[in-house]
Amino acid sequence: MKIPVPTKRLKERRRTFRKSSLKNKELPRLPRRLDALVTAPQLARRMVQLEKYLQNLLSNQIYRAHQHTLEFLEVSHLSFINELGEKGKEGAVKKRSGGHRIPLGCCTRCCGGCYCEWAGHWNKRWLITKESYVGYMRPKDGRLCCVVLMDEDFRVSSGLIHTGVHHGLLVTNMTRNLLLKCWTRRKAKEWADYISTLAEKCEYTKRNRYKSFAPVRSESYANWYIDGADYFNAVADSLESAKEEIFITDWWLSPEIYMKRPVTEGNKWRLDQILRRKAESGVKIFVLLYKEVEMALGLKSSYSKLTLRKLHPSIKVMRHPDHVPGGVLLWAHHEKTVVIDQNIAFLGGIDLCYGRWDDFTHRLVDVGSALPTKQSSFTDLTQGALRKFPSTPDHLNTAADSNFNSLQLNIHRKTSFGRLSNTNLEKVEKGFDEIDSVPVGQSNVLAVPKLVTCRSSVDADLDKLGVQGNAKLWYGKDYTNFIAKDFVDLDRPFQDFIDRTTTPRMPWHDIGAVVYGVAARDVSRHFIQRWNATKLEKAKENTYIPLVIPKSTKNVHIPKKVKEGAVPCSCQILRSVSTWSAGIKHTENSIYWAYLDAIKEAKHYIYIENQFFISCHDDRDVFNKIADALYDRIMQAHRAKHKFRVFVVLPLLPAFEGEIGETGGSSILAITHWNYKSICRGGNSLLERLQRDVDQPEEYISFCGLRTYSELDGQPVSELVYVHSKLMIVDDNTVIIGSANINDRSLLGKRDSEMAVIVNDTNTVMSKMNGKDYKAGLYASGLRKHLFKEHLGLMTNPDLNIDITDPVSDTFFKEVWQQTAQHNTEIYDKVFHCIPCDCVTSFDELKQYKSKEPLCTSSPGDAYNELAKVKGFLVKMPLEFLCLENLEPSIATQEGMMPTKLWT
Repeated sequence: MKIPVPTKRLKERRRTFRKSSLKNKELPRLPRRLDALVTAPQLARRMVQLEKYLQNLLSNQIYRAHQHTLEFLEVSHLSFINELGEKGKEGAVKKRSGGHRIPLGCCTRCCGGCYCEWAGHWNKRWLITKESYVGYMRPKDGRLCCVVLMDEDFRVSSGLIHTGVHHGLLVTNMTRNLLLKCWTRRKAKEWADYISTLAEKCEYTKRNRYKSFAPVRSESYANWYIDGADYFNAVADSLESAKEEIFITDWWLSPEIYMKRPVTEGNKWRLDQILRRKAESGVKIFVLLYKEVEMALGLKSSYSKLTLRKLHPSIKVMRHPDHVPGGVLLWAHHEKTVVIDQNIAFLGGIDLCYGRWDDFTHRLVDVGSALPTKQSSFTDLTQGALRKFPSTPDHLNTAADSNFNSLQLNIHRKTSFGRLSNTNLEKVEKGFDEIDSVPVGQSNVLAVPKLVTCRSSVDADLDKLGVQGNAKLWYGKDYTNFIAKDFVDLDRPFQDFIDRTTTPRMPWHDIGAVVYGVAARDVSRHFIQRWNATKLEKAKENTYIPLVIPKSTKNVHIPKKVKEGAVPCSCQILRSVSTWSAGIKHTENSIYWAYLDAIKEAKHYIYIENQFFISCHDDRDVFNKIADALYDRIMQAHRAKHKFRVFVVLPLLPAFEGEIGETGGSSILAITHWNYKSICRGGNSLLERLQRDVDQPEEYISFCGLRTYSELDGQPVSELVYVHSKLMIVDDNTVIIGSANINDRSLLGKRDSEMAVIVNDTNTVMSKMNGKDYKAGLYASGLRKHLFKEHLGLMTNPDLNIDITDPVSDTFFKEVWQQTAQHNTEIYDKVFHCIPCDCVTSFDELKQYKSKEPLCTSSPGDAYNELAKVKGFLVKMPLEFLCLENLEPSIATQEGMMPTKLWT
């Protein structure tokens, strides 16, 4: 029989365990003597006793987490999170279910004028206050059930008269009325006084410039991005740096879009993989998508939502609005924002979707490596690839250089005939999710002479890898031409829907911006307001979709690295929202007021890039006054005999599927009609009004577009560069960048939802304006000069001797800007018989014009000689195009049956 005998080590463990257990299990005990019996000399001892009691209470895990302890200390799990701001007053209140839907007063009248407080069930809730919002949680699980943001309409009242409830507390803002009930009248008064004091200090309750929800941020940092390549790259890097949360809003989002190109690291930089990677690391991701009317738009937002939600449970996605009878059918959520940790916010006109990625070269051709790998003569490279000619301009030669390589795609591995192998062709036909890497050194090298030194960022990336040849930059649905064909089968992202060997892509010109620090908190606040309003409307009881709360705007840290790469400035966040889009009672159209004010205050020039220009004087269907403001400012300069310039850059045609003059082109004609009616037709257009009062309106204003050319399948081809920017620069010191077009849909506020930022420079550099020394803003002048370099060809041909410092001088405005546009237009019309053009004024002339053989087919050699003279992308806007025709859609067409406000 074995008797267990404790060892010395075991005895020691038992002894120390008893000591620690007794210490941790010491029960908190209140002093036995009643407070009323404590004399003055004993108060100090009494304080020590109570302090020890509380310390014992909090040192015990069971008591520390007890609900009554938390209530006594007025704390919750949100109390001491630094980025949420200082801890505010907290406590238990009562909340009646459905209270937010009850009219002001939140009660039910019965006979005799009494208030029936028993209407509805009152539940216990935990009320919290922070520097810019009020909310409440459910005590049993700590789930946040309501967030009331402080805004200009934020009010607090208490008492039976104001709330209709004994001991009531009523909190109201632009979004909702929140009725609460306290246990005593004194408690309700305490809450009302405290919240009112908090609201008085809040910056969001003040009236701000342009009637915006956000104040001016005087010490901010911002940056701009021209075209999608740089924007996507910056967004990808910022997403990768996310630590806590990511907010995304988009009119259209394509999960399989590649953010960095060329694709040399497999799928690492594909948007869905970035979001999956961050979600797995603990980052919370919230995505708000526009829910389109599927019969009218083929955005396939349902596919985007399901694809993102399947990636990880931490990725939350909602679509809005639901198209129920009596609901919103005509308007859209048009804003495009990406917010990282509420510290970095991207906004502008660039959706994270197909067709947006582009750089300053604006390539037309992307056929990949469908070429022989053997050494070949110069003339052997005529089929399926971009040829280089000594007479070809620099930007075309660059596209044929080492922009596309076969490093990254198995689908580029070819048979001896230079075509896709059967295995990989099947992948293309069926669609696939993976793009496999090929080791460096196995790429196909093209024997193409290098004729220029101009390089884009894509070329530089390929050079670092030691790769030459043709690499696909646009995969599957990303290779787009919206006029040639609209999107189909978006659930097959890597399947081509346009024949690359016969149809050039449509280049995309766009502008984006990023703001840091407190301005990013303003963008976040807008997203939070929309997200919470959408949850309340669509998913109130859905625990999968949480409410979101804003961070504090105090002591926001901007890293030194960010400050070194950004531009110091003063900025303000603007928006267009209303009841349907953000759940607020009043319409906000601060973008519109900012545009009007910036135009009115302009001293020297206004530069506009926009997707539309729909603004008519004294028109029953168009209500915004942008054209009137431009007219007034030009007339002011004319009367004072001051030099004043207005540059307007627009797309040559709207990006709708169809061909003008053919069946199916009614949508193009509808937008074209309203653009031309605003610019130069109908009697009340901007140019017609100026012509009645000014001898030469072209001295003051210029309307232009963008076009480029390349070679496809051995033939020269041309396509317009689609201008999707929403930009205005004024006097080299003020910039507005956003998602808002110049039309009623974007500017009135009660239609499409939009976001923008106005940047006012605080740092200046010496420049010239009208021949005189001028202090130009660092942000605005840098953006304007970069755009001028791109449009005039200085990015692709730095040897051109063009001075872009002074945009107002006659030398630049007339001899450079207007002459370059006229010169390029004449060449394109001669070589390609481009549509639209000024020489076609009717549909009959259009048919005859199309029937004539252009120079590009009759004499390719002469065509290339002419194209070698093209400088940049700038062309004239053909204001005489179809001027003898009524371009309004016929009532017999689907477009003609739509309400006019759909197009304006």
